[in-house]
Amino acid sequence: ANVWVVHAALWLVNWALTFHVADALAAPAESLAAAYQADVVGPLGLVGLALVLCFFTSFWYFTRGRGTKALGEVGVSLLVLMVTACTWAQPSTLLLGNNGVLGHVRDLATGLASITTSISDGTSPGEVAACQSGGEANADQCTAEMQAPLLSNIHAAFVDVPYQLLNWGQQLDVPGQQSPCLATEAQILAEGPWGTSNTPRDMMDSAGCSALATFNADPSADRLIGAFLCLSAALLLFLQAILVAGATILAELTVLALVVVFPFVVPAGLLPGGGRDLLWSWVTRALKAMIVLVATCVTLSLMLVTISSLIQSMSGDPLFEIFIALNAVVVGAIIFRGRLTKSLRRIADQTH
Repeated sequence: ANVWVVHAALWLVNWALTFHVADALAAPAESLAAAYQADVVGPLGLVGLALVLCFFTSFWYFTRGRGTKALGEVGVSLLVLMVTACTWAQPSTLLLGNNGVLGHVRDLATGLASITTSISDGTSPGEVAACQSGGEANADQCTAEMQAPLLSNIHAAFVDVPYQLLNWGQQLDVPGQQSPCLATEAQILAEGPWGTSNTPRDMMDSAGCSALATFNADPSADRLIGAFLCLSAALLLFLQAILVAGATILAELTVLALVVVFPFVVPAGLLPGGGRDLLWSWVTRALKAMIVLVATCVTLSLMLVTISSLIQSMSGDPLFEIFIALNAVVVGAIIFRGRLTKSLRRIADQTH
Protein backbone atom coordinates (compact mmCIF):
# COMPACT_ATOMS: atom_id res chain seq x y z
CA ALA A 1 0.00 0.00 0.00
CA ASN A 2 2.88 2.36 0.79
CA VAL A 3 4.40 1.82 -2.65
CA TRP A 4 1.07 2.43 -4.40
CA VAL A 5 0.43 5.65 -2.48
CA VAL A 6 3.96 6.98 -3.08
CA HIS A 7 3.77 6.14 -6.79
CA ALA A 8 0.42 7.96 -7.00
CA ALA A 9 2.00 11.00 -5.32
CA LEU A 10 4.96 10.88 -7.71
CA TRP A 11 2.63 10.70 -10.71
CA LEU A 12 0.65 13.67 -9.41
CA VAL A 13 3.76 15.81 -8.81
CA ASN A 14 5.17 14.89 -12.22
CA TRP A 15 1.84 15.63 -13.91
CA ALA A 16 1.60 19.01 -12.20
CA LEU A 17 5.14 20.06 -13.12
CA THR A 18 4.69 19.13 -16.80
CA PHE A 19 2.04 21.87 -17.19
CA HIS A 20 -0.65 19.88 -19.01
CA VAL A 21 -3.28 22.51 -18.18
CA ALA A 22 -1.18 25.32 -19.67
CA ASP A 23 -0.37 23.23 -22.74
CA ALA A 24 -4.04 22.42 -23.33
CA LEU A 25 -5.34 25.97 -22.89
CA ALA A 26 -2.44 28.00 -24.29
CA ALA A 27 -3.79 28.11 -27.83
CA PRO A 28 -7.35 29.18 -26.84
CA ALA A 29 -5.94 31.84 -24.50
CA GLU A 30 -3.68 33.17 -27.24
CA SER A 31 -6.57 33.22 -29.73
CA LEU A 32 -8.81 35.06 -27.29
CA ALA A 33 -6.12 37.64 -26.57
CA ALA A 34 -5.56 38.12 -30.29
CA ALA A 35 -9.32 38.56 -30.85
CA TYR A 36 -9.52 41.22 -28.14
CA GLN A 37 -6.54 42.98 -29.69
CA ALA A 38 -7.91 42.85 -33.24
CA ASP A 39 -11.62 43.43 -32.56
CA VAL A 40 -11.64 45.71 -29.51
CA VAL A 41 -8.35 47.39 -28.61
CA GLY A 42 -7.25 48.04 -32.19
CA PRO A 43 -10.52 49.38 -33.69
CA LEU A 44 -11.20 51.59 -30.67
CA GLY A 45 -7.67 52.96 -30.76
CA LEU A 46 -7.25 52.47 -27.02
CA VAL A 47 -3.44 52.68 -27.16
CA GLY A 48 -3.53 56.02 -29.02
CA LEU A 49 -6.27 57.32 -26.76
CA ALA A 50 -4.24 56.40 -23.68
CA LEU A 51 -1.20 58.22 -25.07
CA VAL A 52 -3.28 61.33 -25.80
CA LEU A 53 -4.63 61.30 -22.24
CA CYS A 54 -1.11 60.82 -20.91
CA PHE A 55 0.23 63.81 -22.85
CA PHE A 56 -2.80 65.91 -21.89
CA THR A 57 -2.32 65.07 -18.20
CA SER A 58 1.40 65.77 -18.44
CA PHE A 59 0.70 69.14 -20.08
CA TRP A 60 -1.71 69.94 -17.25
CA TYR A 61 1.02 69.10 -14.72
CA PHE A 62 3.46 71.30 -16.67
CA THR A 63 1.11 74.30 -16.64
CA ARG A 64 0.81 73.90 -12.86
CA GLY A 65 4.56 74.19 -12.46
CA ARG A 66 5.16 70.45 -11.98
CA GLY A 67 7.45 69.96 -14.96
CA THR A 68 9.43 67.11 -13.39
CA LYS A 69 6.29 65.05 -12.78
CA ALA A 70 5.05 65.83 -16.30
CA LEU A 71 8.29 64.58 -17.87
CA GLY A 72 8.27 61.55 -15.58
CA GLU A 73 4.75 60.54 -16.60
CA VAL A 74 5.59 60.85 -20.30
CA GLY A 75 8.84 58.94 -19.85
CA VAL A 76 7.18 56.07 -17.99
CA SER A 77 4.41 55.80 -20.58
CA LEU A 78 6.87 55.73 -23.46
CA LEU A 79 8.94 53.11 -21.63
CA VAL A 80 5.85 50.96 -21.08
CA LEU A 81 4.91 51.33 -24.74
CA MET A 82 8.40 50.32 -25.88
CA VAL A 83 8.58 47.28 -23.58
CA THR A 84 5.09 46.03 -24.43
CA ALA A 85 5.60 46.57 -28.16
CA CYS A 86 9.04 44.92 -28.38
CA THR A 87 9.14 42.31 -25.64
CA TRP A 88 5.51 41.51 -24.83
CA ALA A 89 4.04 41.66 -28.33
CA GLN A 90 3.04 38.00 -27.84
CA PRO A 91 2.29 37.49 -24.13
CA SER A 92 1.54 33.78 -24.57
CA THR A 93 5.00 33.25 -26.03
CA LEU A 94 6.56 35.17 -23.16
CA LEU A 95 4.63 33.52 -20.34
CA LEU A 96 3.69 30.02 -21.50
CA GLY A 97 5.51 27.00 -22.85
CA ASN A 98 8.90 25.46 -22.14
CA ASN A 99 10.74 28.50 -23.45
CA GLY A 100 8.44 31.00 -21.71
CA VAL A 101 8.78 32.52 -18.28
CA LEU A 102 6.62 29.82 -16.69
CA GLY A 103 8.72 27.03 -18.16
CA HIS A 104 12.02 28.62 -17.16
CA VAL A 105 10.78 29.21 -13.60
CA ARG A 106 9.76 25.56 -13.39
CA ASP A 107 13.20 24.49 -14.60
CA LEU A 108 14.87 26.85 -12.13
CA ALA A 109 12.77 25.48 -9.28
CA THR A 110 13.46 21.83 -10.09
CA GLY A 111 17.13 22.69 -10.67
CA LEU A 112 17.34 24.22 -7.20
CA ALA A 113 15.74 21.07 -5.83
CA SER A 114 18.39 18.93 -7.53
CA ILE A 115 21.19 21.10 -6.16
CA THR A 116 19.76 21.16 -2.64
CA THR A 117 19.36 17.40 -2.50
CA SER A 118 22.94 16.97 -3.77
CA ILE A 119 22.09 14.74 -6.71
CA SER A 120 25.33 13.65 -8.30
CA ASP A 121 23.73 13.00 -11.67
CA GLY A 122 21.42 16.03 -11.56
CA THR A 123 21.33 18.68 -14.25
CA SER A 124 21.95 22.32 -13.47
CA PRO A 125 19.54 25.04 -14.64
CA GLY A 126 22.25 26.36 -16.96
CA GLU A 127 22.60 22.98 -18.65
CA VAL A 128 18.85 22.78 -19.12
CA ALA A 129 18.76 26.24 -20.68
CA ALA A 130 21.47 25.17 -23.12
CA CYS A 131 19.62 21.93 -23.79
CA GLN A 132 16.35 23.76 -24.50
CA SER A 133 17.99 25.79 -27.25
CA GLY A 134 17.64 22.72 -29.44
CA GLY A 135 13.88 23.26 -29.81
CA GLU A 136 10.55 22.61 -28.18
CA ALA A 137 10.73 18.80 -28.39
CA ASN A 138 14.22 18.82 -26.95
CA ALA A 139 13.02 21.14 -24.19
CA ASP A 140 10.41 18.56 -23.14
CA GLN A 141 13.15 15.96 -22.77
CA CYS A 142 15.26 18.38 -20.74
CA THR A 143 12.33 19.11 -18.45
CA ALA A 144 11.88 15.40 -17.79
CA GLU A 145 15.59 15.11 -16.97
CA MET A 146 15.26 18.02 -14.55
CA GLN A 147 12.37 16.41 -12.70
CA ALA A 148 13.88 12.91 -12.56
CA PRO A 149 16.31 13.58 -9.64
CA LEU A 150 13.60 15.16 -7.50
CA LEU A 151 11.12 12.34 -8.16
CA SER A 152 13.70 9.60 -7.65
CA ASN A 153 14.72 11.07 -4.30
CA ILE A 154 11.10 11.21 -3.15
CA HIS A 155 10.85 7.51 -4.06
CA ALA A 156 14.06 6.76 -2.18
CA ALA A 157 12.95 8.63 0.96
CA PHE A 158 9.48 7.06 1.15
CA VAL A 159 9.98 3.60 -0.41
CA ASP A 160 13.61 2.47 -0.69
CA VAL A 161 14.93 3.57 2.71
CA PRO A 162 11.78 2.52 4.66
CA TYR A 163 12.01 -0.89 2.99
CA GLN A 164 15.60 -1.25 4.17
CA LEU A 165 14.76 -0.13 7.71
CA LEU A 166 11.73 -2.42 8.03
CA ASN A 167 13.34 -5.49 6.46
CA TRP A 168 17.01 -5.22 7.42
CA GLY A 169 17.05 -2.83 10.37
CA GLN A 170 19.36 -0.22 8.83
CA GLN A 171 19.84 1.98 5.80
CA LEU A 172 22.18 0.23 3.39
CA ASP A 173 22.75 2.99 0.84
CA VAL A 174 23.96 5.86 3.05
CA PRO A 175 25.91 8.21 0.74
CA GLY A 176 29.62 7.62 1.22
CA GLN A 177 28.99 4.75 3.67
CA GLN A 178 27.28 2.14 1.56
CA SER A 179 26.89 -1.24 3.21
CA PRO A 180 28.65 -4.24 1.64
CA CYS A 181 25.25 -5.94 1.83
CA LEU A 182 23.72 -3.46 -0.62
CA ALA A 183 24.58 -5.57 -3.66
CA THR A 184 22.85 -8.58 -2.12
CA GLU A 185 19.77 -6.51 -1.42
CA ALA A 186 19.72 -5.37 -5.06
CA GLN A 187 19.86 -9.02 -6.15
CA ILE A 188 17.02 -9.90 -3.77
CA LEU A 189 14.85 -7.13 -5.20
CA ALA A 190 15.69 -8.08 -8.77
CA GLU A 191 14.72 -11.73 -8.29
CA GLY A 192 11.65 -11.16 -6.11
CA PRO A 193 8.91 -11.08 -5.02
CA TRP A 194 9.53 -13.92 -2.58
CA GLY A 195 6.25 -14.23 -0.70
CA THR A 196 6.84 -16.19 2.51
CA SER A 197 10.10 -17.77 1.29
CA ASN A 198 13.17 -17.65 3.53
CA THR A 199 15.43 -17.24 0.49
CA PRO A 200 16.08 -13.47 0.93
CA ARG A 201 17.42 -13.81 4.47
CA ASP A 202 19.35 -16.94 3.45
CA MET A 203 20.98 -14.92 0.66
CA MET A 204 21.93 -12.22 3.19
CA ASP A 205 23.31 -14.84 5.56
CA SER A 206 25.36 -16.42 2.77
CA ALA A 207 26.76 -12.97 1.85
CA GLY A 208 28.08 -12.51 5.38
CA CYS A 209 25.25 -10.23 6.49
CA SER A 210 24.08 -12.43 9.36
CA ALA A 211 22.90 -9.54 11.54
CA LEU A 212 20.56 -8.35 8.77
CA ALA A 213 19.24 -11.88 8.23
CA THR A 214 18.56 -12.28 11.95
CA PHE A 215 16.68 -8.96 12.05
CA ASN A 216 14.58 -10.00 9.04
CA ALA A 217 13.60 -13.28 10.72
CA ASP A 218 12.24 -11.52 13.84
CA PRO A 219 8.67 -10.20 13.26
CA SER A 220 8.75 -7.59 16.03
CA ALA A 221 5.94 -5.23 17.02
CA ASP A 222 8.37 -2.37 16.33
CA ARG A 223 8.46 -3.35 12.66
CA LEU A 224 4.67 -3.69 12.46
CA ILE A 225 4.08 -0.24 13.97
CA GLY A 226 6.83 1.15 11.75
CA ALA A 227 5.08 -0.22 8.67
CA PHE A 228 1.80 1.51 9.54
CA LEU A 229 3.62 4.76 10.35
CA CYS A 230 5.41 4.48 7.02
CA LEU A 231 2.04 4.24 5.26
CA SER A 232 0.85 7.25 7.27
CA ALA A 233 3.83 9.25 6.01
CA ALA A 234 3.04 8.17 2.44
CA LEU A 235 -0.55 9.35 2.82
CA LEU A 236 0.70 12.72 4.09
CA LEU A 237 3.03 12.86 1.10
CA PHE A 238 0.04 12.24 -1.17
CA LEU A 239 -1.80 15.08 0.57
CA GLN A 240 1.16 17.33 -0.10
CA ALA A 241 1.18 16.19 -3.75
CA ILE A 242 -2.50 17.21 -4.01
CA LEU A 243 -1.64 20.63 -2.59
CA VAL A 244 1.28 20.93 -5.02
CA ALA A 245 -0.90 19.98 -7.99
CA GLY A 246 -3.68 22.33 -6.93
CA ALA A 247 -1.32 25.27 -6.44
CA THR A 248 0.43 24.59 -9.74
CA ILE A 249 -2.85 24.35 -11.67
CA LEU A 250 -4.00 27.61 -10.05
CA ALA A 251 -0.73 29.26 -11.10
CA GLU A 252 -1.21 28.03 -14.67
CA LEU A 253 -4.80 29.30 -14.81
CA THR A 254 -3.61 32.65 -13.43
CA VAL A 255 -1.01 32.97 -16.17
CA LEU A 256 -3.56 32.00 -18.82
CA ALA A 257 -5.92 34.69 -17.52
CA LEU A 258 -3.06 37.21 -17.62
CA VAL A 259 -2.48 36.35 -21.27
CA VAL A 260 -6.17 36.92 -22.09
CA VAL A 261 -6.41 40.34 -20.39
CA PHE A 262 -3.04 41.59 -21.64
CA PRO A 263 -4.46 43.60 -24.59
CA PHE A 264 -6.36 45.75 -22.09
CA VAL A 265 -3.41 46.02 -19.69
CA VAL A 266 -1.19 47.81 -22.22
CA PRO A 267 -3.47 50.86 -22.72
CA ALA A 268 -4.06 51.06 -18.96
CA GLY A 269 -0.31 50.99 -18.38
CA LEU A 270 0.09 54.06 -20.57
CA LEU A 271 -2.28 56.09 -18.40
CA PRO A 272 -0.75 58.11 -15.58
CA GLY A 273 -1.78 57.71 -11.96
CA GLY A 274 -4.33 55.05 -11.04
CA GLY A 275 -4.64 53.65 -14.55
CA ARG A 276 -1.08 52.40 -14.39
CA ASP A 277 -1.89 50.37 -11.28
CA LEU A 278 -3.54 47.76 -13.51
CA LEU A 279 -0.20 47.12 -15.23
CA TRP A 280 1.65 46.78 -11.93
CA SER A 281 -1.10 44.48 -10.66
CA TRP A 282 -0.67 42.35 -13.81
CA VAL A 283 3.08 42.09 -13.16
CA THR A 284 2.54 41.30 -9.47
CA ARG A 285 0.08 38.50 -10.21
CA ALA A 286 2.46 36.98 -12.73
CA LEU A 287 5.22 37.14 -10.11
CA LYS A 288 2.99 35.42 -7.54
CA ALA A 289 2.24 32.60 -9.98
CA MET A 290 5.96 31.98 -10.45
CA ILE A 291 6.57 32.11 -6.70
CA VAL A 292 4.23 29.15 -6.18
CA LEU A 293 6.46 26.89 -8.29
CA VAL A 294 9.68 27.95 -6.60
CA ALA A 295 8.21 27.56 -3.10
CA THR A 296 6.83 24.12 -3.98
CA CYS A 297 10.05 22.62 -5.31
CA VAL A 298 12.25 24.21 -2.66
CA THR A 299 9.97 22.83 0.07
CA LEU A 300 10.09 19.32 -1.41
CA SER A 301 13.85 19.58 -1.63
CA LEU A 302 14.31 20.73 1.97
CA MET A 303 11.94 18.00 3.14
CA LEU A 304 14.07 15.34 1.43
CA VAL A 305 17.29 16.74 2.90
CA THR A 306 15.74 16.76 6.38
CA ILE A 307 14.44 13.20 6.07
CA SER A 308 17.81 11.91 4.84
CA SER A 309 19.73 13.59 7.67
CA LEU A 310 17.17 12.53 10.26
CA ILE A 311 17.21 8.86 9.29
CA GLN A 312 20.99 8.77 9.35
CA SER A 313 21.22 10.54 12.71
CA MET A 314 18.59 8.23 14.27
CA SER A 315 20.32 5.06 13.12
CA GLY A 316 19.87 2.39 15.77
CA ASP A 317 16.80 4.02 17.36
CA PRO A 318 13.50 2.09 17.50
CA LEU A 319 11.79 2.02 14.14
CA PHE A 320 8.55 3.54 15.38
CA GLU A 321 10.50 6.59 16.60
CA ILE A 322 12.14 7.00 13.19
CA PHE A 323 8.82 6.81 11.35
CA ILE A 324 7.10 9.15 13.81
CA ALA A 325 9.86 11.63 13.01
CA LEU A 326 9.27 10.99 9.29
CA ASN A 327 5.60 11.85 9.68
CA ALA A 328 6.48 14.99 11.63
CA VAL A 329 8.84 16.15 8.88
CA VAL A 330 6.15 15.75 6.19
CA VAL A 331 3.61 17.65 8.28
CA GLY A 332 6.21 20.35 8.90
CA ALA A 333 6.93 20.56 5.17
CA ILE A 334 3.24 21.10 4.41
CA ILE A 335 3.04 23.91 6.98
CA PHE A 336 6.36 25.42 5.89
CA ARG A 337 5.32 25.50 2.24
CA GLY A 338 2.16 27.41 3.09
CA ARG A 339 4.03 29.97 5.18
CA LEU A 340 6.84 30.32 2.64
CA THR A 341 4.35 30.94 -0.14
CA LYS A 342 2.51 33.56 1.92
CA SER A 343 5.78 35.33 2.80
CA LEU A 344 6.96 35.43 -0.80
CA ARG A 345 3.56 36.67 -1.97
CA ARG A 346 3.70 39.40 0.64
CA ILE A 347 7.05 40.48 -0.76
CA ALA A 348 5.54 40.49 -4.25
CA ASP A 349 2.68 42.68 -3.01
CA GLN A 350 5.19 45.18 -1.64
CA THR A 351 6.64 45.63 -5.12
CA HIS A 352 3.25 46.88 -6.33
